[in-house]
Amino acid sequence: MAMFRESRHPHSCILDPDDVEKYLAINAFPGQRKLKWLTVAEYCRAMKEGRQRRIPIATVYVEENGAYYLMNGQHNLHALLQYGKPYPAVIYYYVTPTMEGAWRLFATFDNHWGRTKAHVLGAAQKIMTNKDLRDLPKKVLASCSTALVALDKGGNGTPKFNRQRVADHTIHGDAIMDNPEDVLFVGKYWDAKHLRAVGTVTAIIVTRRKDERDASNFWAAVADGELLEKSNPEYKLRKALLEKRYLSVLRGSGATRHESEYNIAILWWNARRSGIEKKYAKLGSIKGLLKAV
Repeated sequence: MAMFRESRHPHSCILDPDDVEKYLAINAFPGQRKLKWLTVAEYCRAMKEGRQRRIPIATVYVEENGAYYLMNGQHNLHALLQYGKPYPAVIYYYVTPTMEGAWRLFATFDNHWGRTKAHVLGAAQKIMTNKDLRDLPKKVLASCSTALVALDKGGNGTPKFNRQRVADHTIHGDAIMDNPEDVLFVGKYWDAKHLRAVGTVTAIIVTRRKDERDASNFWAAVADGELLEKSNPEYKLRKALLEKRYLSVLRGSGATRHESEYNIAILWWNARRSGIEKKYAKLGSIKGLLKAV
């Protein structure tokens, strides 16, 4: 696993506005957040009022491509330009062998609020060596990463959905890079909007791992509905996912909703696999999470 380290001790200084441009010139790390001018204005106002702490700046040198990147501090640097006077700062210097190491460093800054899972996954996607993964919509990665982390926590082929927020978003990027076949399989059906929910995506991954050929046929039918009869499990699952009145039974948020989405999908998958005709699904009678057959 590529890592990072400090290349020298942090440097405390009075940063002059004339020195800001050299840091902004290396503000080109893939996945860096878009600049928010309202944030810049707030930081500048805080500097003028004397209530802004010394500004933290972080850079990294990536050995594999010989490039420097600004990791943290773009809003403070732009604020200093607007303020127009020297201001206390501390500069942190890092070095890493690879872009993956730089990505892991990037994920450590502001992970309590500013850099969401989407920011970190977006940065990860841009450095992925698998071109097919780089071409997927970002929302595919977001749903798949949540599903894969849940499956890893659950073990034994069933997920464990967790309401608690995960601060270290690199585990989501790792989940994508470690399971490209699962992610690309989900991507095949992303045009079908009724198959995008996290619980449903988790079921898609689980069924692929059971039998990829059968899963391909099953989810293609649920996606497009072609040539289905009302007695088919694929028809019943598709109808359930498309019918808003039926989906009202899946109300709630977080783990409860994900579990319901997962169970309804696995229930009809199991019905198909067993060959036993099932007229309707009783979600309320299901205890825990179903295991795919």
